[in-house]
Amino acid sequence: MAKPRKGSADEKIIPWLLKRPVFEAHSAAYAAGVAEKSVYGALERLTEAGVISLVGTSQRHRAWAATEVLDEVDRLNKRLAENAPAAAE
Repeated sequence: MAKPRKGSADEKIIPWLLKRPVFEAHSAAYAAGVAEKSVYGALERLTEAGVISLVGTSQRHRAWAATEVLDEVDRLNKRLAENAPAAAE
């Protein structure tokens, strides 16, 4: 992915994905400081770059996910579970 333009909605959304890996457009718009109707271009660019994926099929309530972030959380949970001491019975 090419580096996003400095100060762009894309640039503001990328680090925010660590806090909110699953989101709707209004949340991304708030994080980027832009109007909701203005955030869709950034979401499309980030989707095309593979940074996020559209996970909802409803046109009215679309949702996106940063699947790499979610995958890393799953891997971390598995490592923690493997290293956790057995519970005393």
